[in-house]
Amino acid sequence: MRISRPGVFVAVLICVFTVASVASTAYAQEAQPCTEDSVAGTVVDVSDGTVTVDTGNGLCTVTLAGGEYDHPIEELLGRFFGDVSPESLADALETTHQCAVYNEATDSYVWAECEDGNGAVPVTVVRKEGDHFIIRVEIDGVEVERTLVVEDAEVARHLSDALADLIVDWNFDENGAVVQPGDEIAAYHDDGMGFGVILKLYAMAEQAGQACEEDGEQCDVTVESLVSAFQSGTGMGELFQLYGKPALLGIGHVRHYERRQAERVRVSDRVRASVQVVKAAQKGPNPKPEKDLAKSDETGPKAEATGKPDQAGPKPKAEKPGKPDNAGPKPKTKNKDKGN
Repeated sequence: MRISRPGVFVAVLICVFTVASVASTAYAQEAQPCTEDSVAGTVVDVSDGTVTVDTGNGLCTVTLAGGEYDHPIEELLGRFFGDVSPESLADALETTHQCAVYNEATDSYVWAECEDGNGAVPVTVVRKEGDHFIIRVEIDGVEVERTLVVEDAEVARHLSDALADLIVDWNFDENGAVVQPGDEIAAYHDDGMGFGVILKLYAMAEQAGQACEEDGEQCDVTVESLVSAFQSGTGMGELFQLYGKPALLGIGHVRHYERRQAERVRVSDRVRASVQVVKAAQKGPNPKPEKDLAKSDETGPKAEATGKPDQAGPKPKAEKPGKPDNAGPKPKTKNKDKGN
């Protein structure tokens, strides 16, 4: 298998990320459960634990259930190497809903905070092309695609990560459940393989996937092929010589990465908070004229959700940020109690 870690561009991802806009009711009525042994495509809806995937030939649904592994390192590595949950996918979908201001000179849109009164309109980011994004925006009652320029590097990175998270390539077990990296890692550990070895093999496979994307090399290197070679007697040093020594060599490196990812949650909070501002304004009465807004400044404080003009807007008070992909890996039926 190829490795797909949230927020990192790897072999399973193509250069152009595509995601359909969300229409939960319509998807629920149209989509049927996925019936093949695997499914690959773009997540377009998440509702009550049911994930709808656009395969390019139609829609089908998969049910993802939360759970816990028997060993905390299985959970850690599973999360690091691509375990997903309905919550993390829903967060990624929500991130694709943004706001932008039209630039008449370039006939494009520029990303902006979703603040009432700044001229920003809701848009849906559907894919990335080069250094800019493509959005869907409603113009005169018709939804069209336009170019979106994002000058904020953190927001651009966060949008890229969200689009990448929505590209899935899942296999199903005999019960029709999605097999996630954590499940495979747990099985390898059950077979007697240490977590340090498993980490190195997965990191090498990920590194090979990146080489395949960039240079067309090592495209036949997968976790399965590396595990097979190691179990057949090929030493780790020899594998390093053949495929390159990965940057990730220990569990501490994984924990360090997760701490860095936690910092990105602040950007996610800012993005979601700003979107909620415009959505709330659109659902309410027509905006007041500027003179009325100025008068409201004299008679009382503005609504707390608007924030100060030079700030990113308030953080949602009721929302627990957490880690981007920490909703937990899938349950596993095997019992084990092994150390590293």
